[in-house]
Amino acid sequence: MNTHQNKILSNFIITVVLFLGLETLSVLIGLNQIWEFLSVAWYLFAFQVIWIAFMFDLHLKDSRPVSLASVQFRHILRDAFVQRLRHFGNFQYLRHFANYYVLPTILFWSAAALLFLNPFRPELKQVVILISAFAFCLNFAHMHEHLSRKLSANSAWLRILSVAKLLVAYEAYAGIIGICWYFAYPTKVVFWLTVAVTFFLMHQALFAHGFQKSRVYLFAIIFALFSGLIGVWAFHNWTYQYLTAALILLALYNTVWGFMHHYLEKTFTSKIALEYLVLGLLVVSIILATHNFAAQVI
Repeated sequence: MNTHQNKILSNFIITVVLFLGLETLSVLIGLNQIWEFLSVAWYLFAFQVIWIAFMFDLHLKDSRPVSLASVQFRHILRDAFVQRLRHFGNFQYLRHFANYYVLPTILFWSAAALLFLNPFRPELKQVVILISAFAFCLNFAHMHEHLSRKLSANSAWLRILSVAKLLVAYEAYAGIIGICWYFAYPTKVVFWLTVAVTFFLMHQALFAHGFQKSRVYLFAIIFALFSGLIGVWAFHNWTYQYLTAALILLALYNTVWGFMHHYLEKTFTSKIALEYLVLGLLVVSIILATHNFAAQVI
């Protein structure tokens, strides 16, 4: 089996496991088995964490043979152990290792939250599961490609990752507003969760594209705080219609990231700015025009 086939098989396995796992969560919450739902969710998340660590270790470990110069067996074992784990001491590798967990973590718990909020809506649950599985597939495909290239970025795969990132952002924002409404959390929880998700998504995108400057991260923090304020506004005005409210935050995120991305790559033009503004305003206008702000839960 060649490298390309290995990537396909590996991505297929993790995607199928997570797809079936989300289907299991859907059935459990439909049967109102909340503790079992939470237990299975933690096991699935642990499997995902271990799988990412395994793939990271598999691609970046030092495969050079151990020196047999020493005749003492304990020295051979020590040298083999140190050399085997040497890549975990490489700061560049560790930064990528931590960054690989951002999208899968946010996506998994967002999908679990949306399933929890809709226990008796099978059609919606299937849509959530299919979108999540697709985003998982795109993310892991990018991770495999990135690792096999020894952390070398590729523009085509970065575009694929961008699609996954938008799906993750939507589910995350919907999950935050929905869970906070369901459990009647205060607005400060909505604010800080939105800030955290926005910042980590921006950080992941900046890191993947190689834009690692302090002033850029400062702008990401400022934008995350602004997103938190918009999230609070959406939380108060949309309440239980969290699936629509998430589109407001997604349109804002996509517009700002589009501006930022093209500016940093020095491809920013007035035409690109107009395209992002028109698309963002179109989405927001449709949402505002069709939303019933007087709707209440009785």
